[in-house]
Amino acid sequence: MTLITTLEFLPEPTLALAEAARVARRGLVLGVINRESHIGRDYQRQGAPPWQSAQFYTPSELVRMIHKARLSSHRPFWRTTLWRVFPWGLPLPWGGFIGMGLRLEQAGRHPS
Repeated sequence: MTLITTLEFLPEPTLALAEAARVARRGLVLGVINRESHIGRDYQRQGAPPWQSAQFYTPSELVRMIHKARLSSHRPFWRTTLWRVFPWGLPLPWGGFIGMGLRLEQAGRHPS
């Protein structure tokens, strides 16, 4: 299951993560705007639609949200992209977009 720029607009993103994990087969892919990036700060400063209602996150906040959702998973893996100067991804936390994946281990399910 993939959630791209979705968590930013939900009133209870932790509940959405828990539900997404419940229905996902193998895992989740999350894509969010990095609050610590230039792009994230620009969106927040502009306050223009649709970003005026968005809540941006950092990589560590996403990890905490995953733990709060009580997801049993392998260690999250991620990469940032959308660096304004360079076309390739750079180490966290500077890229504008965080792509994070979670491989889920769910009781009673066998890998398919």
